[in-house]
Amino acid sequence: MGAKQFIPPLRVWLILLAPLLPLTFGLSDFAFIRSSPFSDVLITYYPNFIYLRESIASWRTIPLWSPLIFSGYPFFASPLSGLWYPPGWLGLILPLPLAFNLLILAHLLWGGAGVYVLARVEGLGERGALLSALIWETLPKLLLHYGAGHLTLVYSLAWTPWLLAAEALWPRLVPTILALTFLATPQWAGYAFALWLGWSLRHALRTGRLKDIPKWMAQTAWKVGIAILLTCPLLIPLLEYTSLSTRSSLAPSDVLIYSLPPAYILGFFFPLPQPFHEFFIYPGAVSVILAISAGRSLFWGALALAGAVWALGENLPGAYLIASLPGVSLVRVPSRGVFLTSMALALLAGEGVEALIAGVSGRALKRARLSFVAIPAFGLALAGGLWAIGNETALWVLWGAAAFSLTAFFAWMLTRSGSARYWALLAAFSVAEALALGFIWLEFLPAETCLKERAEVAQFLANQPKPFRIYSPSYVIPQQTAALYGLEMANGVDPLHLESYARFMEEATGIPYRRYSVTIPPMGEREDPFTANIGYVPDPRRLGLLNVKYVVSAFPLEVEGLEERTRFGEVRVYENLYALPRAWVQDPDRPLGAEVHPVSYWEWSPNRIRLKAEGPGLLIVSEVAYPGWEGYVDGEKRPIEVVSGVLRGLRLEAGEHEVEMRFSPRSLKVGLAGGILGLLLLAIPPLEAFGWR
Repeated sequence: MGAKQFIPPLRVWLILLAPLLPLTFGLSDFAFIRSSPFSDVLITYYPNFIYLRESIASWRTIPLWSPLIFSGYPFFASPLSGLWYPPGWLGLILPLPLAFNLLILAHLLWGGAGVYVLARVEGLGERGALLSALIWETLPKLLLHYGAGHLTLVYSLAWTPWLLAAEALWPRLVPTILALTFLATPQWAGYAFALWLGWSLRHALRTGRLKDIPKWMAQTAWKVGIAILLTCPLLIPLLEYTSLSTRSSLAPSDVLIYSLPPAYILGFFFPLPQPFHEFFIYPGAVSVILAISAGRSLFWGALALAGAVWALGENLPGAYLIASLPGVSLVRVPSRGVFLTSMALALLAGEGVEALIAGVSGRALKRARLSFVAIPAFGLALAGGLWAIGNETALWVLWGAAAFSLTAFFAWMLTRSGSARYWALLAAFSVAEALALGFIWLEFLPAETCLKERAEVAQFLANQPKPFRIYSPSYVIPQQTAALYGLEMANGVDPLHLESYARFMEEATGIPYRRYSVTIPPMGEREDPFTANIGYVPDPRRLGLLNVKYVVSAFPLEVEGLEERTRFGEVRVYENLYALPRAWVQDPDRPLGAEVHPVSYWEWSPNRIRLKAEGPGLLIVSEVAYPGWEGYVDGEKRPIEVVSGVLRGLRLEAGEHEVEMRFSPRSLKVGLAGGILGLLLLAIPPLEAFGWR
């Protein structure tokens, strides 16, 4: 059978598209999980694309540096910037959040089609492959991560089945798909790579290619090598950024964060109330019943088990030792191993439905009958016990028991009749259950509502003379609101931030940085950010070095140097009387910030700063120091000094000088060179030695 025959026909695309149509009703809104007020789309992706659009429109340049959070950071090195994943560039063209929602729907559809092709490669017929695809694209856990705003995770997951299918059908595409999986988000790339390596080894064994082990190893190394080159535009800058960030010193406990509590394993059999997206693992009754009753593949069965076991993370013996090994941080957040389990169950369900259609007998029939009775009975017994003790989980266990009972009935009728009608009922029920859970747990809020949060505070600050930064110990002004109003923040939320900056802010905010955190300043897990940092006293002089002129807090701050300017309800806006300008000249022998002389001219753009300053003295630019920033004084290149661990400095002689700072990072040049080399190698006709045709 030729590779073209595995491509889904139009009717399959239409069937896969149909379950996603209900999600189009919220295309112009932001998706949330009902139990959570936060979404990464609003916190990170929306501000980044607003800034990216503004940079291209206003400065006609692709920004390599961002001033939005952390007093500035290397935008080009962040996987969340949106720079390096080409399909995501739709966000530069269409209105937001419409572009984000269309991208999610497109990736869900693409992922479903990928599972269909993979299932066909595995030998399934159209019915089994289609059921597997429908289960995967409407997976409740996928929908919850959509609600959590994990756009790039959904993107990367969509490429995973295509990665395996390409290994069998289009091996020359494997490096490109591997690269896209990483460029979408490195957070899933480790899982995807491990799955691909295992599946390609199995495929080589099944097709006899492993008889020539050196050749297979050469093919695999070639694919991995080209994939690494293709990822270099992000990979090389990311490695540099990570090495300088708090992420470089992750403790085993940080790697194992959000390990699945053992009791939550029961979540495979019923949906959990008030779900936390990382712990929600319910794959749907159809997936579980068909996989257990008639699934055949040892590989997918082992993968389902391995994903579930890894999800337990810190609850496993020796987990902290494993987490300390090199490379294990690539599969951080063990509970995401459940995605591997869910994909395996979807494919096993496809196998199961085809086995039931064909008819089962003997041991297989006994196994199916036992599954049809035992699983629903277990759910009903558990629901009854929980109901008796008044546990609120009882209703959700009853949901699972009812769903499993109905699925078992349809499956049993399928074994007796082999009728396509019962296959269709199983497929329809799987989709209906997933979408029902999706609409129970998800809500769509109008963009106007989401983007006006604290707008009155932001508007007040935006009207003040610039440049300046703001700081909030209580995260009063959301990042999306700050980006809309052109406000630059010293605090922020992002998985990557410089170690030196985190330590500086520890002194400036008075809030200890005890362990890895995605926020500066840190706050306790799942604490209310408005109140998490009550009692900590900021240092206005240290904040002033960062050009923090305003401190915005949801609680009172009785600190010398902070003067309350106005209030908006419980939100207080303080002016920092010790705030320094964005750039100044001072005597290098004096304490930092003493007897400063502001520069006479200041011009900022994403990758370049121009200013005029009077020497002699040390020019301090209140911008974060980072490799790649180059200093020029009157056209002559000068070394940039790192001042107080985070700021940039240049020595000036007497007289007025024109100063320029340009951002030209070597890691980007090396990364782009690697990417171009990867594209060139990808274009080379397949080498006969590798047996590619």
